[in-house]
Amino acid sequence: MNNKITINETQYKALHKLWFVFGNNGKKHSHVNHRYIQNILEQGEDTEAFYNAKHTKEKISDECLGMVKEIIFKCPSCEGDIKYQHTHNTDWYGKLEYFDCVNCKDHLVIQNGNEINISA
Repeated sequence: MNNKITINETQYKALHKLWFVFGNNGKKHSHVNHRYIQNILEQGEDTEAFYNAKHTKEKISDECLGMVKEIIFKCPSCEGDIKYQHTHNTDWYGKLEYFDCVNCKDHLVIQNGNEINISA
């Protein structure tokens, strides 16, 4: 199941630029990165769960996911922009993605696509 998301014009333009890096035969192109960003731009669908399912051979790159989330998500504390830091895959907790808020400097951790912690 794909999650519907709404993006504004600024986010659309930023994602379109990103698409020329991770899709459309850009420097970091892969078919999955290309389709992931294209689905957001054209259909308003977040297909991360579909493309990163255990049965798929090729996954969306961590860098691509981080950059897309920087554009789409805002800090829950102050609604400021977030900056992707890194991704860590664990056997116990699954996939952990780390972000920092540009404004309030809070740390945001996302576990398997769900927000789990915000700390100063």
